[in-house]
Formats: sequence, structure tokens, C-alpha cells
Amino acid sequence: MMHCKEPNPLVIQGPGGGTKDISLQCTKQIRDETEYIKKMRVTLQTLRMRMFGKNDGVNSQQGQDTKGLSQEGAEESDPEQSAAKLGVQHQQLLADVEARDTRLRAVRAENQELSLKLEATQQAGASAIKEVTRRFQSRMEVLEEQQAQERSNLQAFAEEQEQTLEQKMETLNRTMSQLQERQHRMGELERLIERMEKEKHELTERKQSVEEEMENRKTNVVGNRYKPTRAQDLLLETAILQEKISHLDNMVSYQQRNLFTEINTIEQLKMELAKQDRIIWSLNDRISDLEARNKVLKQQVHEVKSSQRQEDSSDDCSVGQDIVCAPPVPQQFSYTRPAHLRPRTALSSQRASAVTCPKPAVGTRQAIEPDSISTEI
Repeated sequence: MMHCKEPNPLVIQGPGGGTKDISLQCTKQIRDETEYIKKMRVTLQTLRMRMFGKNDGVNSQQGQDTKGLSQEGAEESDPEQSAAKLGVQHQQLLADVEARDTRLRAVRAENQELSLKLEATQQAGASAIKEVTRRFQSRMEVLEEQQAQERSNLQAFAEEQEQTLEQKMETLNRTMSQLQERQHRMGELERLIERMEKEKHELTERKQSVEEEMENRKTNVVGNRYKPTRAQDLLLETAILQEKISHLDNMVSYQQRNLFTEINTIEQLKMELAKQDRIIWSLNDRISDLEARNKVLKQQVHEVKSSQRQEDSSDDCSVGQDIVCAPPVPQQFSYTRPAHLRPRTALSSQRASAVTCPKPAVGTRQAIEPDSISTEI
């Protein structure tokens, strides 16, 4: 009689320390396992029929029933051989279970390692997000400081240009007043010179008539008609007229020099006025550029606000518990030119009317040159 050969002994100790028969124990174990195998076959057959259909299930069932009957017959005929085979299968099952347990423990260890890695990665990601947020906030603070500095610089530059423009406007107004005053004075000098020229012409004619009368008296001396007293009176009158004419010549020359000086002054004032005009228009262009930049900045701020509202309505600005908010909208630079410094269309016509000098008579213009001044004696 053969005994069941297994790694673990199948001997069962009783309460009194004795042992039971090993063959009876093996037979009972074989029967239990046979019943278990039958139940497993029925269960597998049911599953196969559900999975592969009835036909395949019937054929396989017939084959398996035949095979099972043959195996059962063999098992009943040789129980010791079946017990040995079942012991081998039992050991194989134990080895398979142990291998599966080993794989399961390895998988659990791997899962635990992956969990630790995932936790570390999440912590590293949170730290990275915090670091990026901190750098972003630092960068935004620097940009805000730069933007505030640029805004203050633009404001200071605009105020400086405004003050310069006001000063140039005051200088322009003073120059225009001086130019108008010089023009008025030049007109008075021209009228005075015209009156002096007219008076000189009258005195010259009077002198010529007196000289002609004296010549007639000298050539037409007839007896008692010659009167020395009348001749002396004529000579005295001629001398007085000559003195007046000389005085008028001096006055006319002096006034012509004054007129020439006034004209030169007016020309200089015109050039200064043109220079101030160019400076003012340059300042107006700069202020216009500032206004254009202000308009562009306002438009950009409006676009940033619109895009920010769209982003806020579509996406949340939070990652986990760390909220990364959108950057603050930079404040726009606002500058409006005062009304009295804005370009006026009437400025050119006003300037043209102020610069235009009244043209004196042709004779007076010719008398301005020192070489053309003549004194008749």
C-alpha cells in the first residue's frame, strides 16, 4: 500500500497523542477534492455556456463528461495514484498562490512607492507654483514701479513743456506788442518826415522867390526905385529861410535815421516772432504727441480691461489652494492741454496782421538811405 507523498505530512495526531490511518485520511481528502472538482466543473461549464453559447457548451460538456467519467473511473481504480497526483497539484497550487502573493506584494510596494512619488511631485509642483507666483508678483511690483516712474516722468515733462509754452506765448505776445508799437511809431515818423519835407519844399520855394526878387532888384536899378532897406530885409529873410531849411534838413536826416533804426528793429522783431512761432509750434507738436500717447495708453488699458474681464468670466485664476490672480491693470497717464495753449486756427491770421508793416511812400523809402539825403542851400 502506497502512502501520499507531500511536503507537508498528512498524519493527524489525536487528542491522546495517537495517529490515525493515513490511507483513510487520504481517501477522505480525495473524495472531498473530487466533489470540489465536480462543483468547479459545473460552475465552469455554466460560465462557458454563458460566454460561448449553447452549442459549444453542449459539445464541450459531452467531451468533458466522457473525460470526467474516465478520470473518475481511473481515480476509483487507483486511489493512491490519484492522491499522489492531487498532492502534486496541491503543491503547484501553493507555489502559484505564493508566486501571486509575491507579485501582489511587489505591486503593493510599487504602488506605495508611486504614491510617495506622486505626493512628492505634488508638493514639488505646489512649491514650484508658489515660487513662480512669488517671482511673478515681484516682477509685477517692479513693472508697477517702472510704470509709475514713467508716468511721473511723462507728467513732469508735460508740465515742463506746458510752462515753456506759456513762457513762449508770453514772449510772443510781448514781441507782438513791441512790433505793433514800433509800427505805430514808424508811421508817426513817416508822417513827421512828410510834413518836414513839405515844409522844406515850401521854404525852398520861398527862398527861391526871394532870391529872384533880389536878382531883379540888382539888375533893374532905376533911379530912386532902389531901396537899400528892402534889400536888407530880403537878405535877412533869405538867411532866415536858409537857416530854417538847414534845420529842417538836419531834422529830416535825424528822423530818417530814426526811421531806418525802427525798420531794422521791426525786421529783427519779425525774425524773433518767426523764431518764437517755430518754437511754439514745436511745443504744440510735442504736446500733441503726448496727447496721442495718452490716447494710445487709454486704448491699451481699455483692451487689457476687456480681455481681463473675458478671462475672468471663462477661467478661474486658482491652482489648488494657491490662487494666482491676474496682474493689476496699470494706471493710465492722463494729461489734457489747457484751453489757452491749444492750437488756434486764428493764430496765423492774427500773427500775419501783427507782422505786416505799413509801407511808406516811395519818396520816404528812398529818403531812408543815408546816401540819398540831400540838403539844398
